[in-house]
Amino acid sequence: MRYRFAAWMIQGLIFFLVRHDPFFGDAISTVSRASVHIYSENLSTIWYLPQHDPGHPTLIPYLLAMLWKLFGKHLWVGHFLTLLFALGVTTQVHRLALKTVHGNLAHLVLLLVLVQPTFLAQSAMVLTHLPLTFFFLWALNSLLYQPKHYAFWISSVLMVFTHLEGAFLLMGVGLVYFILEQKRAAALPTALQKSAILFAPAFFALFLWGGIHAQQTGWWFSSPVYAEHRSWMGLTAMLKSAVLIVWRMVDYGNITFYVIILWATLKWQLYRHPLFSYLAGAFITCSFIFAVLMSKSIAHRYFLPIHMPALVLLLLALDQLSAKYQKLACLACALSLLAGNLLYYPGKCIGDATVAYRNYFFMAQQIKSELPAYMVLYTYPPLSNPDSVTTLHEFSQLNVQAVYGNKIQDIPVVLQSNCNCEFTSEELNELTTWKGKSYEDGAVYVNVLFNPAFYPTPLLNEPLRQKSGFEQWMEKMKK
Repeated sequence: MRYRFAAWMIQGLIFFLVRHDPFFGDAISTVSRASVHIYSENLSTIWYLPQHDPGHPTLIPYLLAMLWKLFGKHLWVGHFLTLLFALGVTTQVHRLALKTVHGNLAHLVLLLVLVQPTFLAQSAMVLTHLPLTFFFLWALNSLLYQPKHYAFWISSVLMVFTHLEGAFLLMGVGLVYFILEQKRAAALPTALQKSAILFAPAFFALFLWGGIHAQQTGWWFSSPVYAEHRSWMGLTAMLKSAVLIVWRMVDYGNITFYVIILWATLKWQLYRHPLFSYLAGAFITCSFIFAVLMSKSIAHRYFLPIHMPALVLLLLALDQLSAKYQKLACLACALSLLAGNLLYYPGKCIGDATVAYRNYFFMAQQIKSELPAYMVLYTYPPLSNPDSVTTLHEFSQLNVQAVYGNKIQDIPVVLQSNCNCEFTSEELNELTTWKGKSYEDGAVYVNVLFNPAFYPTPLLNEPLRQKSGFEQWMEKMKK
């Protein structure tokens, strides 16, 4: 228990450091807007605003709105909710490791979890994938070795009410459970009956939500607004997505422990363990659906529910080694994951895969101190979102407005950064003729650029940040 308590203390420190962070990135579109809307309606609605509805059930936004009613509409409340789920993930992973791995080796999973980049980044945000990962781990702990029906029903229903990916994960786990039961029972009706008893409640709850949602909006799970991002784009796009999925899995230091898992799978037939089977089923199902229907928005965090229990698989693989090699391999994995938190790619958009995005908050305050309060900076999401859904008006960030609907030539001042990547090639080419000032902190940079048609003498005029040759190459390769 002392190991788990030490991990909780570190997570409490993370909460203390990020408790005043604004909502950022997809936390705005998935949680903040819905929570603000539900809160303003005095909890009388369970729906997103129609123009911002991604189709996910609103369990987490509604829960946050309820907490705001109890403790006040403050940023720390959202981060405290995230802390609770982060502690839950740590606890469930540790429980899974204690069930699966022999001796003190199981405790090492706590170290690996705490340095895993995407988990650390999600622990600093208020999003839905940390709750989804907690419920998924709870479901796995309720299913493995000796199924606990009530716990599995509750956790699986909460999965599908948290994010649509919950259903994809359960499809894979359910199929594997059916196959394993058929092998045990050697009777198809018995395996079908046991599988239906466990998995039917979650899918019944999901389709009940979908039906009620369709009555409210006219569509079930996929909004027409997101049709471009959730539709079959052809075989070529599917193959590109498959390659991207593999990269998402091994990126930011994950490659070390997945190589060890692969090695153990080939050498010691790790695939025979039921945990491996369940994770493989969940990963294959999610990957297939993502590759077919999500050609443009496959985020690192979508694989967080796989990464966390996969760390237990890593320890299961290391359990075959001597104590000396166990420590060396675990140290290599921990250092690889730790280095992943510091890794960034010049020319790539800074998302929520690591905590690198946080540097923008500090630069925004510096820019604010150097510009008149009335000045409007035009940019793209997520930087163009107002204080009402980012800081909750606790403090003021930049005076921003979205570029949408405006020609870049008609805009007086532009805020361009690698935290938002919707600027077209034509717009970026136009911006190269403007002057202004660059700000850079770690992986994040921001350019404040003044249109010469409006500002013959820009308010800020310093040598702008120049792209490195590698960054230019990366942008070219991405195109």
